[in-house]
Amino acid sequence: MTGQVPDFSIHELHLPESLDGPDGKVFRELSSVMDAMVLETWGNLERASSAQARLAGWRDTPYAVSRHVFARVDGRIVGHASCEVPLKDNIQTAWLEVDVLEGYRRYGIGTALLRTVEGIAKAQGRHVLQAHTEHPIGLAGAEGVPGGVPDVAPGAAFCLKNGYTLEQASRFSTLDMDHNAEWARLEFAAHSKADAGYGVLAWTNRCPAEYVDRMAGLMGRMSTDTPAGALRSRQRTGTLPASGNSKTPCLPRARLPSWPPHKTGGRGSSLRTP
Repeated sequence: MTGQVPDFSIHELHLPESLDGPDGKVFRELSSVMDAMVLETWGNLERASSAQARLAGWRDTPYAVSRHVFARVDGRIVGHASCEVPLKDNIQTAWLEVDVLEGYRRYGIGTALLRTVEGIAKAQGRHVLQAHTEHPIGLAGAEGVPGGVPDVAPGAAFCLKNGYTLEQASRFSTLDMDHNAEWARLEFAAHSKADAGYGVLAWTNRCPAEYVDRMAGLMGRMSTDTPAGALRSRQRTGTLPASGNSKTPCLPRARLPSWPPHKTGGRGSSLRTP
């Protein structure tokens, strides 16, 4: 992009029934652009979702509904924003997300997208607006900054400029699953500290019925036990789906940090309006 401010337009996204066919064309294009934005931030696509996963994750549930908008410049999608509102708890809150390709930043596109989803949130009676930003460890300017969230990080700088305040910083990591000597040592150390009352439960796709209620309770606790500054959040709830055909328990969507014990990956920050 040159220094000239481009003409842009903002459009609401209508979720297609499927990714196939002409109805899914815009969604597929947007998903590819979101992959590009993940790549710009992280240098890889490990934190990207597939188009199919995005489509499923963005559909309304009994627990939350969302609306999505995107920006175009010269016919090309260059930015995306969303507003998700919980329906069962935290009914004063909305979660906002704004992303713009690096080459199209500082032209007012992100601000226009933000104002659009802020308006959607306020129209639904939400007065606590929260957002989440990410940046990798080692970002220039992050050294020595409390919490590791420098105001030069693009996402944090954008939020602060628009009146949001930093309330929580979380760290997430990746774990190399190669069964090398170090991994074997960690596993041995874990077994030496855990008595016979501990065990590891694992499943694919569907949580076993006998654990669903406890899993829902655990996720609810995780939504409030983490120190969160002035973020306003009540414990999330979850129940079994009404249909027996579902492959997964109907748990609320959550934004939870995780702390695997190896390899620093990056930091996230949660921000809210004052």
